[in-house]
Amino acid sequence: MQILRKEERPIAGVALVVFAALNALLIANHWQSFTRGAHVGFWSVFYNHLNMSGYDIFSLIFISCMRLHWNALRHPLFVVVLLPLFWLNRLIMPPTEFNAAVLLMAALLVAADVWGAVL
Repeated sequence: MQILRKEERPIAGVALVVFAALNALLIANHWQSFTRGAHVGFWSVFYNHLNMSGYDIFSLIFISCMRLHWNALRHPLFVVVLLPLFWLNRLIMPPTEFNAAVLLMAALLVAADVWGAVL
């Protein structure tokens, strides 16, 4: 079973490179503050350094410490999508003191962006 047809592969490849590069630039710009996994206030880490619209800041806070800053009744499937990322980050953060929330969210965003470009 093929996920992508032959004519969709170049579009997916270009989209993967572009979106991965843009996410990598954002993460590299704030690497020191975004990957701290010790007992820090994630609201001040993400909200004070990342000025973006939408749910990106709130998603990173949710993946880091499972605090909801949006109405979950309006977007219940968003919680279902982010919950496995929180669990994975919860396994990574305590022993290593490394917050992988930005890397996990970037992987989710790149996958969604590539799939959206192909569609």
